[in-house]
Amino acid sequence: MASHNTADWMANLPQSLRELPLSQLVIPGTHDTGAYSLDVNGPIASDAPGIVRSISWIPGIKGVLCDWGLTQTLTFKQQLEAGIRYFDLRVALNPQDKKLYLVHTLYGPLIEDLLTMVDTFLNNHAGEVVFLDFNHFYDMADDDHKTLLTRLHSVFDTRLCAVGYPVASMTLQQMISQGKQVIVFYQSAYAGPEKQKVATRASILSPWPNTPDPVKCLEYLKKTFAKPPVSDFIVCQGVLTPSVNTILANLCSSLNKLNKTLSPLIVPWLSQTADSLNIVIGDFVEEADFIDTVLQRNKDVKSVQKFLG
Repeated sequence: MASHNTADWMANLPQSLRELPLSQLVIPGTHDTGAYSLDVNGPIASDAPGIVRSISWIPGIKGVLCDWGLTQTLTFKQQLEAGIRYFDLRVALNPQDKKLYLVHTLYGPLIEDLLTMVDTFLNNHAGEVVFLDFNHFYDMADDDHKTLLTRLHSVFDTRLCAVGYPVASMTLQQMISQGKQVIVFYQSAYAGPEKQKVATRASILSPWPNTPDPVKCLEYLKKTFAKPPVSDFIVCQGVLTPSVNTILANLCSSLNKLNKTLSPLIVPWLSQTADSLNIVIGDFVEEADFIDTVLQRNKDVKSVQKFLG
């Protein structure tokens, strides 16, 4: 699945596309990026709904929550090598060890694991740019935000596009020539000086279908993306969201099985729609040619002509 071509797909784009703003490239991403590994032996994470917390004492329930909480199978390294360039990140402080983790009902990988892997990848792939979208935070005080932002700066340093850097209008060619490889969206009210060094001020819109029904999800995306973009970057969420009732009615199933009902609809639409797409995310992105379908839109002559025209 992963290849040199997908690991370096940005570097290998034709010059005509490298001179387009990043907001006009079509970029594959992962939904709940860190939920490829969840800890069934740890506590329920603080993003879990109250009703889930109230039933967490039931024997075996964490196994059910894990089946419905896992959104990916690829690790950070595998996602990057497969061509993923946008990471959807939900962060929480674990009350047991006071460390920062990615979460999805249960606690997943450490934030430090994410930063290490992205850093290693970018060191070996100088032509690539990664988007880190920190959009949900749980149980984090100001000191925790300061710690995370300071760590982001220490890891990525001059490769970061900080506040004031015009990332939405920057081309890939300009980014790489200036040594910029990391764009951080930090969607928190925290406003300490550390944020100025790390996060871009560019806007990002992520319309949420919020349905477990694949037909309704696709109809929502068709309606939403038929309109002109209203932000610098826009995320197309090709994902299904099970309700608590959905899970309780399907205790022996999983999100992966539910996702397989969407893939036969979403992948053809991604391939054929004339609507403008920018960042496209999914669950279990290695399945159903999702990544290749998204990347192919950058190679479509008609798409290129529309962008340039």
